[in-house]
Amino acid sequence: MKRLFVVITLACSCNNPNMGTPPTGDMAGMGNNPDLAPPPGTQLRDLIESDFSLSPGDEYYQCQRVTLKEDVFIVRMTPVSPLGVHHQVLAIDPSPGADGTTNSMGGDCSPTDTDWVPFFASGVGSDTITLPPGVAYKATKGQQLVFNLHLYNATNSKLEGKAVMQVALAIDGSSYQPAGFPYVGNPIFTNIGPSLTVQGTCTVDKDTTIFAVFPHMHQSGKHMKIAVGSTVVWDADFNFNEQKFGFYPNWLGPETVVAKKGEKITVTCTYHPGAESKGFGDSSDQEMCFGFTFLYPPIGTAFGTPFCYP
Repeated sequence: MKRLFVVITLACSCNNPNMGTPPTGDMAGMGNNPDLAPPPGTQLRDLIESDFSLSPGDEYYQCQRVTLKEDVFIVRMTPVSPLGVHHQVLAIDPSPGADGTTNSMGGDCSPTDTDWVPFFASGVGSDTITLPPGVAYKATKGQQLVFNLHLYNATNSKLEGKAVMQVALAIDGSSYQPAGFPYVGNPIFTNIGPSLTVQGTCTVDKDTTIFAVFPHMHQSGKHMKIAVGSTVVWDADFNFNEQKFGFYPNWLGPETVVAKKGEKITVTCTYHPGAESKGFGDSSDQEMCFGFTFLYPPIGTAFGTPFCYP
């Protein structure tokens, strides 16, 4: 399997763990969120779940893999993250291992692999993302899903829980357009420098429609601006402990934004003073600059990785 040994630390607020209460269930079970009724023509599922047990101070990555027994068309995703879970990533693993649970302590689970096809990422405070009508993330029978968790116990007590990816699935998704989730930003900066600014771009290789973004930096992050061509969709201060999705009406753009072939998505990150010497890295004491982007149809990425740049 192709490994990327740079951690996508979507929410390692190691001194401020949080999140709520996990449901129970399995692939055939109903999601446990009574405030979210299923959209018309869909059904709620607990798509994949992963139990964990953390002693005080434990920190590692856990991968839950399951091979699908049916096609799925995902139109809504809700991360359920009990105390101890700092981020979730859901992806297709085209180089599958055995179904079941592995972790980075055993060397069998990395933060991300370069060939994963991601659908979703969430951090501290992230909520539900709903796709536009007629759009879905599709995974087919026989493909393997990987549910990647960054686990950390910053308490003095043992933590046990269950992380769950709740979804709404289209009952008949045959006519749905496929969605993509490229990582847009700058994964190669070596230091922030005196400007306290890092910028990354993604040149789209086909016409695509953007409907949401997930701004992500680390503890020195101060502000992020995301533009699709000349249309600014996000321009807000960054809160490492409350990482929300940006989508209509809580972003600056219209409900959806069309990016034409050759147009750029630009992510500009500004950092607090004192961050000049920090470079890109996995630790929350290092930095990142990403505007993870929800769009349809999928666009090309760099060398088959999830990353779109420049």
